[in-house]
Amino acid sequence: MQNFYAPTDAFTDSAVILTGDDYFHATRSCRVRPGEVIAVTDGLGKRVEARITAIDAQSLTAETVQDISGAGELDTPLTLALALIKPSNFELALEKCTELGIRRIIPLVTMHTNQQPEKMKRERIEKILLAAAKQSGRSYFPVLEDPLPLLDLFDHCEGGIVVAAKQAEQDMEKALKTVSGKDNITIVIGPEGDFSQEEYDVLITAGASPVTLGGLTLRSETAAITAVSLCASCGSKSWKERLFG
Repeated sequence: MQNFYAPTDAFTDSAVILTGDDYFHATRSCRVRPGEVIAVTDGLGKRVEARITAIDAQSLTAETVQDISGAGELDTPLTLALALIKPSNFELALEKCTELGIRRIIPLVTMHTNQQPEKMKRERIEKILLAAAKQSGRSYFPVLEDPLPLLDLFDHCEGGIVVAAKQAEQDMEKALKTVSGKDNITIVIGPEGDFSQEEYDVLITAGASPVTLGGLTLRSETAAITAVSLCASCGSKSWKERLFG
């Protein structure tokens, strides 16, 4: 089933209308036809399966078959706080972590950051996030925040925070137990060269729970994808019972 985007005001109680880029993608690239069932989301939580009833020169109308809002989304929203790294690697990490279910992205400026925050290509990244979210059937598109100094992170996060650290001893399940009962979780990943000892100490002192991703040295983008994947695997319907029950 093909996935498309429409703004919230394109939805009614019984139908949804595609226009603009997604209309052209549906009709010209995907070559959809009346009678086919597609999925449409507003990226803010609403997602429906709808059967195409009409296609004209500027719009596509589909009648709602069922509301599937939130299907496949994680029970506990995840934020990825990732240090700015080489742009292509940064974009890869955000693309794959979007497919895994993150809801918010905070680019971090750290002592060892090797990308200038003002050079972050927001428009390009948002297009990558949109494509990844539609491809994976997301109900929510992740929110991309402005770059933030690491030391300001705790002023912009609520809920539990876990930080990937090679020297950590606890795995993801144990780390998540330390943030049980939180409404959301932030996963913090450092740059190439990792956090400085001072930065790491600040994170731990402020309440972040350290988590190991194994004994090997991972690149930042690999660490981000691994950490989000591990956390998402605990975010199934039964994860709270399995970890905390």
